[in-house]
Amino acid sequence: MQVPLRVLSADGKLIATFGETRRIPVGIGQVPPMLKDAVLSAEDADFYHHPGVDWRGVVRAGWHVLLAGGEKVQGGSTITQQVARNFFLSPEKLYSRKLIEMFTALRIENQLSKDQILELYLNKMFLGHRAYGVAAAAQYYYGKKLDQLTIPECASI
Repeated sequence: MQVPLRVLSADGKLIATFGETRRIPVGIGQVPPMLKDAVLSAEDADFYHHPGVDWRGVVRAGWHVLLAGGEKVQGGSTITQQVARNFFLSPEKLYSRKLIEMFTALRIENQLSKDQILELYLNKMFLGHRAYGVAAAAQYYYGKKLDQLTIPECASI
């Protein structure tokens, strides 16, 4: 775990943070349902209903690539595919890597529960300003713990 250096004043108030990244790992049980719902709505509405790859989404994204002359115009990756890419694959943008990503996602789904996959994603996703994961984002943007977030704050994360 990477933890940034925190500089505090004599009365314990945060003055500055130095370091590569901000991470505050949390278990899936610590993530408020409204935050999970907001992430799933934005990233993968069918997360609990597909086997790791949304085949309709793959076809739709492929169709849009064809219509755009080979340029990617919309994403088609599920949360499980994003976990596969972020944990196991290189960042290169090749069709062969996309195929490996899909097969890796299917394997992940066979090894982990949906909640375990979502927990990995919620702790790994980049949310700006060196904040990785929803707890780090809640702390950075709102100075709050996850269970203190309001509905609008959950939606904005």
